[in-house]
Amino acid sequence: MILTGHEIERLVREGSIVIDPFDPNQINPNSYNYRLDYKMLVPDPNTTADPYVNGRIPELTIPNEGYVFQPNRVYLASTIEVIGSEHYVPFLIGRSSLGRLGVFLQISADLGNLGAIHRWTLEIVVARG
Repeated sequence: MILTGHEIERLVREGSIVIDPFDPNQINPNSYNYRLDYKMLVPDPNTTADPYVNGRIPELTIPNEGYVFQPNRVYLASTIEVIGSEHYVPFLIGRSSLGRLGVFLQISADLGNLGAIHRWTLEIVVARG
């Protein structure tokens, strides 16, 4: 069952769904617009055996003026919002407007687990420049 935006808002206010922080202006007819946090991990595409450099993946902070994602790279980012539920399974997908631009989110893990309530890790790939 896909919930309507009105039902998502009602269930957040009731406490059956967690979206924190919650902004009712981000509700759509059948979804909620989650937001990208300002810090990302950027694995080195030239590292073939292990994406870690000295035991960790380099971190990038998105500046206030924005950031231009490069094609054929993987960016690991998080949602600002903590999202989840003990009663509903969350499904995070990217907006179709991003897909039409060649930006893909949640490539391998868009379906959450019942009871998991956390900030989501987003796998971001730009297919073309």
